[in-house]
Amino acid sequence: AFADDKFSVDKKSRPGVGFFSWRSWWPWAKELTRAASFHDYMYSSPAYQAFNTREDADKALAEYIKSLLPKPANSVFAVTFKALSRIFGRSFWENKTTR
Repeated sequence: AFADDKFSVDKKSRPGVGFFSWRSWWPWAKELTRAASFHDYMYSSPAYQAFNTREDADKALAEYIKSLLPKPANSVFAVTFKALSRIFGRSFWENKTTR
């Protein structure tokens, strides 16, 4: 299933949204962008959201980050990005029934 991005607030697939996005020249930009692309898909895919909650997507983000970054940065970034997603992601999750 494809993501439905016609109403997306951020056309780039990277950690964060708009001005608050991770820059391509910052540390581990490639790895974090890879993890963020999966997370962005989860936040905009009706097929994913039909069977999963926002909490599932945020947990998956943390796991992706842990698998892509070297230790000990992986745990720090995983916890931080999951927390930021939980705090700020509610309005970006498109399926109101699985928020």
